[in-house]
Amino acid sequence: MRLLSMLLVFAFALLAAICALYTSTAFQLLGLHPLALDVVDGRMTESDLKTFTRNGVAFTAREIGHLLDVKGAVAAARTGLLTLAAALAVVLGLRRDLIRAAAGGALTLFLGALAALAAALLAFGPAATFDALHSVVFEPGTYVFDIRSLTAQLYGNPLVLRGLGFVLGLAFVLLLGLWAAARLLSRRGLLKTG
Repeated sequence: MRLLSMLLVFAFALLAAICALYTSTAFQLLGLHPLALDVVDGRMTESDLKTFTRNGVAFTAREIGHLLDVKGAVAAARTGLLTLAAALAVVLGLRRDLIRAAAGGALTLFLGALAALAAALLAFGPAATFDALHSVVFEPGTYVFDIRSLTAQLYGNPLVLRGLGFVLGLAFVLLLGLWAAARLLSRRGLLKTG
């Protein structure tokens, strides 16, 4: 039960951070073009994408397909977030004594994952690491575009670097905050620890 609660907290923090990335506030903060957000939230359709141009460059069918894949992935992340929230409420509601251990374990797991990501970047380079991470969610080859493509013009490295920094930073802050709150509550006797 302890491992399950730790994994639930870890997954919840990551999904919450990913979902938070796809908000207008985050896009403005990170200086990202709002088009992807408009697609994700349904304000821009596939037919709108087919007619969208910037500097005389239009989306290819593969780029449109990827934007629609992103929309599906974000919808799945939002559904997963709600499901995890319900699961966490049940598990930690039944076993309040696990809250501090779950938060601490999830924070440790996150730091380990961050170290693994850093090791992968050093060992394999940014391109291979990007490819490996994206292949978890998307079909291979559907997310790499020519540097002259509209997707690369609109997002390219800024989305990858700023987005990754935002997601990892927010997940860390969420986990650290949960751990600190659980620690404070347990020290004040408001939360049993197992």
